[in-house]
Amino acid sequence: MTTIEFVVLALCLTLLLLGAFARRKIRRNREYDKYAKHFYNKISPLMADPDTPDEVLETIASLNRLITSKSAARNAVLAIADRMNGKAVISDKVQTRSARLQEFAVKRPELDKALTEAMVAALFAITSRSWIWGWIAKLQFRRMVEDDHSAAKPVVRRLVKQNRSRADNDDSTKRLVDKRLATS
Repeated sequence: MTTIEFVVLALCLTLLLLGAFARRKIRRNREYDKYAKHFYNKISPLMADPDTPDEVLETIASLNRLITSKSAARNAVLAIADRMNGKAVISDKVQTRSARLQEFAVKRPELDKALTEAMVAALFAITSRSWIWGWIAKLQFRRMVEDDHSAAKPVVRRLVKQNRSRADNDDSTKRLVDKRLATS
């Protein structure tokens, strides 16, 4: 093999790899667009309702900021790992907001469904922003929902089940992710 043939072969392999990465990025961007649009469609009735509590609006604003953050998936993975290892500290403000969201769910079940679907769409949009961290976060979100059926609302379980990826079927990858999160 001559030097020119080697250079041409290396160039072709590089172009193939770049093409594969570009296709993957395009697919992630389309997935992100789909979930972001779903999020914004679901929050529309919540934003239009004058009786929507401030806690719901604060939650929507937080999710809106997270959707556009590229580091949100990494931060979510680390937060989930802390929670699974019992290291997570939940502030009083978060507990109060959670209690108010539960009250909202009881008082306004039709809007609670929209809020829940918006939250799930936001989580999946967050996981679409990052290649590796997003994939790990998506696995962990699904695992949390599937492990705790009593806490997860049926609409959340349905949406998570609908959004399975091919990577979820790879047991060796699951073991690797579980081992990595256990050591962090």
